[in-house]
Amino acid sequence: MYICKVVAVATSTLFILALCTLSMTFHFSKLKILGIFQINTLDIAKFMFRSYHSNLLPPLFLNLFMTNNQDHKYDTITAGNYLVHSCRTNIEKFTILYQGPRVWNCLPSSITNLSNFPAVKNKVLEFLLK
Repeated sequence: MYICKVVAVATSTLFILALCTLSMTFHFSKLKILGIFQINTLDIAKFMFRSYHSNLLPPLFLNLFMTNNQDHKYDTITAGNYLVHSCRTNIEKFTILYQGPRVWNCLPSSITNLSNFPAVKNKVLEFLLK
């Protein structure tokens, strides 16, 4: 009997937490505030812009990322996209080597073709708040 009450309380607590999370997400988008994962995505996009378009990063990072047309000479639709590194473990999926190309390739070409950093930052913000 006691265990049934504990399970019922735990279930209702999880339900309330889920509703609060959905509510927070709704309020964040309504107030045009980025969530923690969106802030991470924005920072990754800014890093990739600095890496590829303006060479604002230290020389160590200049050869860190390759585009598909640097890897092979075939004329494909994704030739200008970054080559996404393969990962053997889940931890590697959180590195900039994996997340950087993945995030940048998901952005529309109207954003990735811009050459002005403030414009890219504003467009990525608009894209993430949609």
